[in-house]
Amino acid sequence: MWSRDEPIHEIQNIKEVCDKLKIANSDKLISEINSQKVKDLLKKNTEEALAYGAFGAPWIVLKREGKEDSCFFGGDRFPILCNELGIEFQGPLKNKI
Repeated sequence: MWSRDEPIHEIQNIKEVCDKLKIANSDKLISEINSQKVKDLLKKNTEEALAYGAFGAPWIVLKREGKEDSCFFGGDRFPILCNELGIEFQGPLKNKI
């Protein structure tokens, strides 16, 4: 989505992405978007991201026991994130979407 500047503002946009990814329970997930549970989780996650200094999306916080948290901004940081985790970066997998 981010790498191709696809729209993400409408429910139909989210449904299309879920369909492309073959997410089985996408209708249930989409129906919960406006639930209080999801709103509370969004608020909590936003407050946490701001506390880490987030300034955009995607903002990723790598939390590991015994190590300082590491923050990454941008979809182009996945190779660095994989390196930190000690796993091979498999590429953007554009053919899967």
